[in-house]
Amino acid sequence: MPTIVLSSRRAAARLFSGVAGALAIFLGVITAAPAIAATVEWSTPANLSEAGQSASDHQIAIDGSGNVVAVWLRFDADSNNIAQSSWSDDGGASWTAPVNLSDPGEWASNVRVAVDGSGVGHAVWHRSDGSNTRVQYSRSVDGGVNWSVPANLSTAGENSRNPEFTVDGSGSLIAVWRGDNGDYDIIQSIRSTNSGLSWSTPVDLSLTGQDADSPRVSADGSGNAVAVWRRSDGDYDIIQSSRSSNGGLSWSTTPENLSESGQNAEVPRIAVDGSGNAVAVWRRSDGNDDIV
Repeated sequence: MPTIVLSSRRAAARLFSGVAGALAIFLGVITAAPAIAATVEWSTPANLSEAGQSASDHQIAIDGSGNVVAVWLRFDADSNNIAQSSWSDDGGASWTAPVNLSDPGEWASNVRVAVDGSGVGHAVWHRSDGSNTRVQYSRSVDGGVNWSVPANLSTAGENSRNPEFTVDGSGSLIAVWRGDNGDYDIIQSIRSTNSGLSWSTPVDLSLTGQDADSPRVSADGSGNAVAVWRRSDGDYDIIQSSRSSNGGLSWSTTPENLSESGQNAEVPRIAVDGSGNAVAVWRRSDGNDDIV
């Protein structure tokens, strides 16, 4: 069963180090109820992140067997953001103690999570290596007790950030992010066909010549994948798309424009169903107001 991911809007501004008081991450669990019910009951909120430092940028994923993974960013003792995770194997009734995903010492950001059909947890984020921002990845096969040593997905010496990814029921993963070719920001993609044990070489999806950002990707589990992003056409920001019919091994060579030019468009989102049908939405100005 495809992973269902529910994400929250990132805080409008970064929290400064030394902020007093922790931002607790709360999660409620719906109790079992008849298909038709007048009311829905939720459990008492439970703290997932520890007190003492602020936490933010939380996201959650669930599979069809009751495995739930939550991730977030939290300040460490050196006032760097680290990616953390907690796992529930009983549908959210109980949770493991927080586990660090990213290494300490350099700022982590944009953590994302998914669970595949075999109950393997997957997480991506970007983090500084001291010189550049790198997209990193980790996986857990034991219910979140242990996570693999972070693996660098993006190319060394290049700034890569804002990763997003999708995973199907068989454990195939496709990740996208905003990279830097030295002149422009471009959208890049990478894939794994063995549940994150190894990864392909990153490939470029967007054309150079103008900056591109805000990538998203979705797949149907049968090899069909669609990526969308925002890119300037020289005058306005437009939404573009590329597709793959072989699980991200190759992509359409010429991106397709989805939004019209003449006004700025942004914040693209994409979903693909089990038959390969794709639906994209975005926000665009009509000259007076922003419309979806």
